[in-house]
Amino acid sequence: MDLLRLIKCLKGQKGTTLVELIAAIMLTAMLLSAIAGVLSTSMAAWRNGTSRTDVQQTARYAVDSIVRDVKFAKSINVLSFKQIEIVTDKYATPNQKITYKLDTAYSPYILRRSSQPVTGGSTNTTIHISNLEISVLALSKNLLPKTIGIKLVAEDLQTGQQITIETAASSIFIDP
Repeated sequence: MDLLRLIKCLKGQKGTTLVELIAAIMLTAMLLSAIAGVLSTSMAAWRNGTSRTDVQQTARYAVDSIVRDVKFAKSINVLSFKQIEIVTDKYATPNQKITYKLDTAYSPYILRRSSQPVTGGSTNTTIHISNLEISVLALSKNLLPKTIGIKLVAEDLQTGQQITIETAASSIFIDP
């Protein structure tokens, strides 16, 4: 019996009109465009956050490498504001000379430690050290550099994110 009643009820139905169909399509399109806008904004924010993290890690790694070698230096020679030479016994070789230099001959720039790249040197990276400034902050009694200042700027070439790190480092083996 219920089936007969259902069939009678459905016989009076005519279906959807063209206006109703167009309205449903327009509402769906508006909903999808709103979702796409939110997704696009979220992806852009995620890319910027990732870029900032990568730039900061690159800059911190470069500065930490220089500071670590300066800390154990027997002598420090600032060759230019983009180049420093350190003599250390920290590694297996006594009186080993380590040179840090910002190599601007390549794009992106490469920070080198004794000719080996510390940062950069890869064609698939967009992060590079755009500036390096090394200065003498304090001298020992013998007028040799004991404390140096380091200012390093790292940049992501795709997003334009930039990080500047400034620090000072002193050798524990150079007498004050």
